Amino acid sequence: MGTEPSAPTAMSIEEFVSQPGRDRLTRLDPHLPPNTTWFQYSGNGITSSINAMINSLITKPYPTYSSMPVADQETWFRQFAQEFNWDP
Repeated sequence: MGTEPSAPTAMSIEEFVSQPGRDRLTRLDPHLPPNTTWFQYSGNGITSSINAMINSLITKPYPTYSSMPVADQETWFRQFAQEFNWDP
């Protein structure tokens, strides 16, 4: 009869951030070449994105990102990477 479908697999973060089309996302660069932004600048959507993740992706508060369980950190990172792009 055909082959059985394989179980879905999640891409590694490296695979995820190297997907085509990421050049259309807002680019982050601390040196601010043209058409980029960085964290301390207002109106760039970064704060809104992080606030949305705080309100929808975590079930309890953590004092810092690094104190979150690794699985939650990866979920946050993947969500952030859907909206912003940067050089590795």
